[in-house]
Amino acid sequence: MLYLAIIITYFMNRKIAVVWLCTIITFSAVVILVEIAPIVEAPTIIYVDDEPGEGPGNPKENYTSIQDAINASSDGDTVFVYNGTYYENVVVNKTINLTGEDRNKTIIDGGAKDSTVVITVTWVNLTGFMITGSGISWGIAGIGLSNVQNVRIFENNISYNNYHGIFIYQSQHSNITNNIILSNEGYGISMESSSNIKITNNYFIQDGIEIFGYELSHYNSHDIPIDNMVNGIPLHYYKNCKDIDIDGIITGQLILANCSNVQLRNSKINNTDIGIGILYSTNVTLINNNLDSNHEFGIFLSRSSNSLVMCNNVSNNGESGIGLGHSSYNNITGNYVFDNNDGITLGGGSNNYIIDNNITRSGNGIRLGSSSNNNIIKGNNLSETGIYFIGVSNNYVIKNRIRSGGYGLSLYVSPDNKIIGNDVSFCGSDGLRLGLDSMGNIILNNNICSNGNDGIYVIEPNNHIENNNISSNIRYGIFIESTSNNYITGNTITNNNYGLRIQKSSNNHIYHNNIIDNTNQAYDMGTNFWNDTYPSGGNYWSDYTGIDLNSTAAQNVPPPDGIGDTPYTDILGGSGAQDYYPLMHPYINGTILFYGWNLISIPLIQSNTNLGMVLNSIEGSYDAVQWYNVSDNFDPWKHNSTKKPFHLNDLENIYHTNGFWIHITEPDGIFFEFDGSRPIRNQTIALHPGWNIAGYPSLSSYNRTYGLNNLTFGDHVDAIWTYDSGTQKWEKMGESDYFKIGRGYYIHAKTKCEWEVPL
Repeated sequence: MLYLAIIITYFMNRKIAVVWLCTIITFSAVVILVEIAPIVEAPTIIYVDDEPGEGPGNPKENYTSIQDAINASSDGDTVFVYNGTYYENVVVNKTINLTGEDRNKTIIDGGAKDSTVVITVTWVNLTGFMITGSGISWGIAGIGLSNVQNVRIFENNISYNNYHGIFIYQSQHSNITNNIILSNEGYGISMESSSNIKITNNYFIQDGIEIFGYELSHYNSHDIPIDNMVNGIPLHYYKNCKDIDIDGIITGQLILANCSNVQLRNSKINNTDIGIGILYSTNVTLINNNLDSNHEFGIFLSRSSNSLVMCNNVSNNGESGIGLGHSSYNNITGNYVFDNNDGITLGGGSNNYIIDNNITRSGNGIRLGSSSNNNIIKGNNLSETGIYFIGVSNNYVIKNRIRSGGYGLSLYVSPDNKIIGNDVSFCGSDGLRLGLDSMGNIILNNNICSNGNDGIYVIEPNNHIENNNISSNIRYGIFIESTSNNYITGNTITNNNYGLRIQKSSNNHIYHNNIIDNTNQAYDMGTNFWNDTYPSGGNYWSDYTGIDLNSTAAQNVPPPDGIGDTPYTDILGGSGAQDYYPLMHPYINGTILFYGWNLISIPLIQSNTNLGMVLNSIEGSYDAVQWYNVSDNFDPWKHNSTKKPFHLNDLENIYHTNGFWIHITEPDGIFFEFDGSRPIRNQTIALHPGWNIAGYPSLSSYNRTYGLNNLTFGDHVDAIWTYDSGTQKWEKMGESDYFKIGRGYYIHAKTKCEWEVPL
């Protein structure tokens, strides 16, 4: 009845709700203490009111100063502050609960003199205040923590301070939750040499977080900036930090400076200047973050190294989705980069890996400049964009797929790069452009098809263009203008308006190419060489009408030697250019095999099908071969391993109709030169219902429809897959994709049939 009377008395006061709640807490605490330890006195609630006459009980028992109430308190007490404005600088030096009535109406104003509230002891709870008006100096803030731990700051409004909102120094294991942090002149939260600070569900407005000297060795997820809401352009800034694991959603800008061993995962950062900035840092890992609509970069690394940027969604950023400036030994892999001004950019730096990214609708999908040398760009999928180099050298561009850009690959002032095994098709202009001062490049084993202008355009000397498939480009397959000493060898050039056009150029060497069914096979307005010396020979021309009865350099002594007895003379341009040793059959050279497993076939007919003889040229560079014999119902897989005794291997022969797996042990791969005789007619492969591993014994690359020849996709076969060892990815063959010479294929047959592979 005593407590009921007290409650009724408090009900008459204008501050009924707060007092009633506090009384219930006191009653509960007394009951518990009586039951457990009756001799311990209950914690005290001390009240503060700027209008003392309206407080509970005797008005003289209410304090008008928060500091006076704290000084009068003991550890474990609660200092409860009613609504009002308190002009003071508060030092919390007791282990207490400091609680305000309403975080928008219970105001502590520091008068621009010092920190408004300073906490100097552990196990303090601070809640329910508007904290404003701090001074201006290092370490000054609306709320300051120094050498403390287990402090909880929650449900406060920390606004309009003249420096930081919250400053935390050499403190640990504290929680900052559900606060409004608004328009402070410094950072919303600044930390130095502190650890295990959990910052959760705060609402930042034009503020952010900076962290200095944040050193942790075993950091749990959800322990720093997670799931904070931000309006404006806040900044999260980490300097001299290491061993940090950030897992959550951060919607403000994040800057790391001089940091190491930092992980940032599953975060969302948008509408800032730079979403994530990595400065002078090492071993930073960014995984599964969403960077959207930032004004400059989604992610930017400056003078940083050994970092991993993987599986992020980076879109609609004003400058670049992912940018690297003077940064080396970083791995940019598996990201989705779309609708940025540029996709991925490198400005300076070396030995970076840009691998397996999907890049769509950017001005330049991948752009290298400012002496970005010795980088590897491999296995990327670029759509409606391309790759652009300016002022770089010694980079590797390997096994990328480029579709529907302006230029597929463009090089300016970029010598000595290696462009290997790329698929560049359906671009609006040139597939590959070797522009000003771009000499000494190696262009090898690329598929350059169906581009809106030229397949390859060259205006500088000493480039090697070898073993490429260049077909169905609107203007020229290869265009060489005003230059010299380029080598064009081993290419298949088909169905272009002009196969090759050489203009105002001299001493270029063109031989061992297959020049097939172009509207105009070749044009030469200069002095160039269209064949190698005898017996190496010249080019194969699909419209050559000569015969082969003789051999020798003069082509006047039987027997035939595979070289036409008369020159090929149908080269336009009026220069009198001729191929003196035209080949009677298409030229086949070889293919690059990459480290690991490769799915291949051999297009030439083998005179000796013994596995060791077929693979003689790469002996010592492989350790396993396997083939699937679909006609063997009991044991279809056949194996040959160099690590097994000979009698335990059951794969002894390789045929030109086989598709087979080979495991390469050379770390940098190896070139496998084909050997054998060229087929003179279409080759036939028996297909059984279900999956078959087939070779491609053809001398030309055809798209799916023409390559299937006598079979109809959907009726006879309904799926074709191949494995790209360069990118280590399976590729499902679409209608516009091409069969590739030297590649093996998984073909799913709906019925038993025979595939007549077109020559």
